[in-house]
Amino acid sequence: PHSNDSWQEMDIHNKLIKKTKTDLACNAFRNSGTHVSSKTSLQKTETDATKCLREKKPFSCAVCGKNFRWKAYLKEHMTVHTGEKPFSCGICNQTFSFKSSLSKHVGVHTGEKPFVCDVCSKCFRRKTFLMVHMRVHRRLKHHNCSICEQSFSLKSNLRMHMLSHAGEKHFSCNVCREKFVRKTSLSDHMKVHSGEKPFNCDVCGKSFRWKAYLKVHMRVHTKEKPYSCDICDQTFSFHSSLSKHVGVHTGEKPYLCDVCSKGFRRKAFLTVHMKVHQEEKAFICDVCNQSFSYKSNLKIHMIHTREKPFTCDVCGVKFTHSSSLRKHVRRVCRSQ
Repeated sequence: PHSNDSWQEMDIHNKLIKKTKTDLACNAFRNSGTHVSSKTSLQKTETDATKCLREKKPFSCAVCGKNFRWKAYLKEHMTVHTGEKPFSCGICNQTFSFKSSLSKHVGVHTGEKPFVCDVCSKCFRRKTFLMVHMRVHRRLKHHNCSICEQSFSLKSNLRMHMLSHAGEKHFSCNVCREKFVRKTSLSDHMKVHSGEKPFNCDVCGKSFRWKAYLKVHMRVHTKEKPYSCDICDQTFSFHSSLSKHVGVHTGEKPYLCDVCSKGFRRKAFLTVHMKVHQEEKAFICDVCNQSFSYKSNLKIHMIHTREKPFTCDVCGVKFTHSSSLRKHVRRVCRSQ
């Protein structure tokens, strides 16, 4: 049971709330001259006042003029102009202007993918990634070419397609005479000649010619692996790494030796193999000047140092080469 004092306090409290609502309505409609004469009118005025306040954005950015409904939103928006990044990742120390950006970033470390496709059950870290993916199943192609009426699921694909209609390449490089459809493409190309690398990594200080390269490089530090193998689900940081990996499953060896027709999965493997035919021996011993085709062979040859890094786990005898250790184990220590 409530005491009389409690009921009196509650009555005063309700009157204060009613007065506040009345003042709110009057302030919102003072300029329009709205007159509140009854309880019904007051209720209607309160509803209209709330609507007015909802539609109104009284907080304006002094830099770009953008308006906001709440002062807190304006304060958050100002970090766009100030460059302030008050939210820091506790794992990799990367900073962000908005708390929402930090929340999305954390998924890179946790591997959490809460957004699931209803059709194929593929998971995504962000809702926007899922929405883009759904076009694969729906076959929706909203982006139409105005010239040939070909349609595309993604706007980026349409942009790439439009280059086929661009025709002449008006922008020419003064150094190598290569031509480009767009002026921006020429500007990017000129960095090849100037050696300019304006985009720097905040973590390791490495520089890049293009912002896109820096963005891809950041995955080295964030450990993000957005590319997944459809066969074994192994993930990769770079699309090129995924493409090379797929050859493991397909058995494809597209790089063929012109001399012996031996096939290789990667171009680098073919380049190393060619030294066998070219008899090129670029790796030379500093002690005896003996040369080798492969660096690994030179490393094995370095008997001059008398180093014996390979030790038998059974008897403790040391060897210069791993092959010698294997022979020893097979012949001497296997029966022990």
